[in-house]
Amino acid sequence: RQEIRRLTVFGLAPIPLLFELGRLISDISTADVRQLLRHPKGWKWDPSTAPIEYNLSRPDQPSSAVALKLEVSAPVADGRIRTVLGPEAAIWSISAVGAHNDIVRRPEDIAAFAKLFRKTLDDIKLVHGENTKVNVFPVVPVSIAVEAGRSWHPKAHPPLAIYDQNWKLNGFALAHTLEHTS
Repeated sequence: RQEIRRLTVFGLAPIPLLFELGRLISDISTADVRQLLRHPKGWKWDPSTAPIEYNLSRPDQPSSAVALKLEVSAPVADGRIRTVLGPEAAIWSISAVGAHNDIVRRPEDIAAFAKLFRKTLDDIKLVHGENTKVNVFPVVPVSIAVEAGRSWHPKAHPPLAIYDQNWKLNGFALAHTLEHTS
């Protein structure tokens, strides 16, 4: 009902739940998504840091199983994804140069990720078809997870199956899905 004009989001939760939080907020609402910095500790942005450089890598050929690695906090070995989806999985990747767990320090870093994430989902749909499901393997800061959920459009983007590292199962396990509703 447009009662809330602006939100400031301080997300601390498991990454798949933060995707859902972002989906619920959506990008229609104005939201300032924050990132808890580890050093120096706090929620204040550090505008003196250089912008994050993101890279997109695409698979050589399409496949029925499509993966999207989000490698912002750390790299993810393809073998970990192939263990879950099979050896023929088409693996896309959005990675940050110099990935580490305290990399997001400016709001522009989040905005740049969101733009690339939306474009990548559009490209995956073009390459793999309208009915593809994207299996997402996120290794990201909390702000990126929230923004990814906000950036996903149910009428425009493929469904997302979001995986999370599960030490009891010795690898990634399906944790949540973002799907189209009727």
